[in-house]
Amino acid sequence: MSALIPYRGKLWFANSVKFVNHNSAGLYSFDPTNGRTRYEKYLFSQDAGHLVVANGLLYWPFEDSRFSPGHGEFMVTNGTEWNWHLIPERRAFHTQVMQAQSNRLFAGISAWVGKIVVSDDGGTSWRKFYAYPTPDRRVSRITAMVDLNGKIFAGVTTWYDNKAPKLLMQNGDSMMPVPGWPAGAAVDEIIVHKGWVYAANEGPKESVLWRTDGQKVERVGGPSGVVNAMASDVNVIWAITARKDAGALWRSVDGLRWEEVQRFDQARPLDVVVMAGQPFVGVLSDRGGELWGPSKRVFIAFDTHRQPSPPKLNRPQFEITKALKNLDDVMGDVSKYQRLRFAMRPLAAARTPEISKALAKRLEGPFPDGSARMFGRRQIPSAILAQ
Repeated sequence: MSALIPYRGKLWFANSVKFVNHNSAGLYSFDPTNGRTRYEKYLFSQDAGHLVVANGLLYWPFEDSRFSPGHGEFMVTNGTEWNWHLIPERRAFHTQVMQAQSNRLFAGISAWVGKIVVSDDGGTSWRKFYAYPTPDRRVSRITAMVDLNGKIFAGVTTWYDNKAPKLLMQNGDSMMPVPGWPAGAAVDEIIVHKGWVYAANEGPKESVLWRTDGQKVERVGGPSGVVNAMASDVNVIWAITARKDAGALWRSVDGLRWEEVQRFDQARPLDVVVMAGQPFVGVLSDRGGELWGPSKRVFIAFDTHRQPSPPKLNRPQFEITKALKNLDDVMGDVSKYQRLRFAMRPLAAARTPEISKALAKRLEGPFPDGSARMFGRRQIPSAILAQ
């Protein structure tokens, strides 16, 4: 159980099989006032990335093996309505993190090179903001992001290199390494607490908690063990440390002195959030995904007014006409079938009744003679492919 986030009085999370390749993440919400859990949405995904709430909407970054090779993906909801979006700018396999800043959205995407893209319209359109300098045949990731006083801080993961700092900060319309931040291989957990950015810096030999305000950098030391996740409710900062089958929950008021408050035996904590001053921890155990929290029910006050509908991909008619023409060109030639996924993408993303009818019409044929090679090197006739 991971990707925990409070939204509209409930705790939302992803439940899935961890640390193996699969495509079956379920999204749920838990109501701490009555203890009820509700199934919300299915993701054809291994997990979800770092979520964000922006302008009353909840954004779920994720990867989908059917479409993500080539594009970033995310879902956005107001708690009842859902829309699926692509990030078409720059090549991507994953959308690892999203972060709000004023009226803008930032997203960390990656294929071979970790990149940051930005949207000014709630995620409908995107443009490049930053690309991490990555050598050929190496892989970098943007794995965490926060906003401190109108400035984005981002964590980078590069397992091929542990000699450069991996915490970046916004520098105008780009990013730069935080001056004085220590070298390391990865920074994949960041939190803002009382004017500081706290980040777990994974170095050559150990994982150590550091903090910065953009000018000063201090080693915190922090909890004993590898910090897997952190959360703050302004008053207290919480952190979980974990190994394969065990872990602990820690708390600190000033970020310097830490107290262990809960041990997890035969269970691996994966994520932590705070609601009404109480910590909730997502756990992996032999029984599956579990949510641990206070024994008493917690009431969460929130704005009960209806939230805005999530944005849709509003494609102009000429783009739809062009995309359908391109699809017809691909479907009419078996040698071009390898491009079918890319031809379908802009049409599938729009999800309108008109496009659905147009696509259904094309499944009636006629189809070209021949076959195409699919998974397992099987040759399948084109007419059967259409079915």
